[in-house]
Order: sequence, then C-alpha cells, then structure tokens
Amino acid sequence: MDPAKPPFAHDPSPRATPSGAQLAYRELLGYLSNSRFWLILGGLILIISWAGPFNTLQRFNFPTRLIYWGATALFSSLIMTYLSIIGRRMAFARGIHWLPASVAVGILGILPVMALVHTVNMLTVPDLTHYRFWDLFPVVSVSVVLINVVVNALWGSHGARADLAGLNSGPDTNELITAPERSATSLTTTADPAEITPAPPQPSATDAATDTATASGPDTPADTASEIPEEILANSLLFAKLPPELGRDIVVVQAQDHYIEVTTTEGSALILMRLSDVEQDLAGLDGMRVHRSWWVSLRHIERMEKGTSGPELRMSSGQMVPVSRGNRATMREFFLARG
Repeated sequence: MDPAKPPFAHDPSPRATPSGAQLAYRELLGYLSNSRFWLILGGLILIISWAGPFNTLQRFNFPTRLIYWGATALFSSLIMTYLSIIGRRMAFARGIHWLPASVAVGILGILPVMALVHTVNMLTVPDLTHYRFWDLFPVVSVSVVLINVVVNALWGSHGARADLAGLNSGPDTNELITAPERSATSLTTTADPAEITPAPPQPSATDAATDTATASGPDTPADTASEIPEEILANSLLFAKLPPELGRDIVVVQAQDHYIEVTTTEGSALILMRLSDVEQDLAGLDGMRVHRSWWVSLRHIERMEKGTSGPELRMSSGQMVPVSRGNRATMREFFLARG
C-alpha cells in the first residue's frame, strides 16, 4: 500500500469513465422513475385520444385511438427526451442558447419519429392505400420541432443548465429563487428542486482562529475547479448539472428522495440524480461516502464529534454528517493519518 495515499481515498484508475451517451441513458432512467413524468404523459395521451387529431377521430373508436396515440406518444417522448438530454449537455458545454439547441434536436428527431408513426400506421391501419412514408414529413416535422421547443421552454431550460426531470423539470438556474440564508449548523431542505441556497456568512478571523485551535487536525486546502481533472469535469453528470455560480468546490452531497442536495463553498442546490451515480462521478476526488445518504469531501472535514446516534463529522460548511457503523473505523484511520 502506498503510504502517501490513505486506504480510504478513492482510486479512479480502475473505473471506466462513462460516455456522454451512457450518462444520458442513466439520466433518462431517472426521468422514467419520476411519477410526474407518467402522470403528465398519461394525461396528454387521454386528451389526444379524446380529441382524435389527424383524422384518427373518424378512423378509430376511442379504445383504438387510445392504443394508437399511447404507443405514438410514449415512444416519441422517449426518443425526444433522450435526444434532448444529449442536446442540452452539448449546448451547455459549448455555451449555446437553449432555443437553437431545441430546434436542432427537434430537426434531428424528425426521421426517428416519422419511422415510429409509419410503423404504428402500418400495424393499426393495414388497408391504407396510396400511402407513402414521406407523406408524413410535413405534419411530423412541424409538430416535432414545435412540440420540442414548447416542452423545453416549459421545462425552464434557458442556459441549458436546468435540472431535467422528464416533462416537469425545475426552473432554469438563471431564474433560481434565492432562499434566505440558513444556519451554519443546519440546512433546511426545500421541496423546490431548483432552489439555490447561498452559503452561510463567512466566520470572522477570531472565529476562524478558535475553530482551528479546536479542530482535530490541521486545515487542508479544498478541491478547486483547477485541481479537478479535465476528464472528470467533461464527463461528470453532476458537474454538468451543478449551477456554475456554485463553483466546483463540493463540501457534501446528501440524498433527498429522488434528488441530491449538493453543498459547495458558495451555497447549495437540489439536483435530480442518484447518490450512487454521484459517488461514481466523484470517484477521482478526495472524498468518500460515509453514510447511505451522505458523500463528503475529506478536505472539508473539520473534526469528528459525538452525536445522538453515533459519531458525526463537522464539515467546513457547519453541517453535521452522521457516520455509518461500517465507516467508523475508516474515519478513525483518516484522523490518525491526518494527525
């Protein structure tokens, strides 16, 4: 074992960095686990089936229209959602506005959706005569592009930094609601997935000296964006979703149902993502998962204190993080190594 590297530090070498397509697929699975996605999609299918657009009202009865539009809406929404995820990530990386990116994604999705509609037509209306594939182009092309732009606008995708959530994403980070400052020892969770909370007020020089004197170990420099490998920044789903105004110096990440609350030295925000994916994204950084609901940066640990249900870590943000029973020995080794 390399004595210069503590045994609890994550080694990124054996891990394969996921590709952009893999990250988009993981994000799509996250949307499909959101009940609001299915509620909105189901409601749209019922409305379209009842209205019967594009002559389906005359051709089919209601149960048949339900099957026809259910299959069409479901698979076309999966196609366009996946393409939109990739499009947003590319637009954000290149600083492209959300509107032209949405139009480009809509154009890219025309042929796949045309193929889908053509297949559904062949399965449900086998006796169609004088029907050609390209007859669908005028209707499908306009519909796909307009619907994709409208849906992205409703998602609040301005700046391509919004947290995607199926068809019901939080507002864009350009329009994020700033919450009142929270206590240094307790951060209150919010139901709004797009709320960014500013960082607590910085302690005075006297307070900083007192904290340094009482801490269990010497202060260590925090991770900064310049210290994070470019490969991690380029392929990390977490850093792609994290609002730039919060920086890249992550202190803790806490699981909050389907979301995670990411706290940096600049504040915090809720993001739709799984903690297990965060752990994989941050594998190359000096941190670890100390509890089923918490990932911490080792550089931001001030000391370990006795809590009501066991040891807790006091972080530089003032948060108290519980340490699970299986990680207590590891944390004791950490403090022994730090001195």
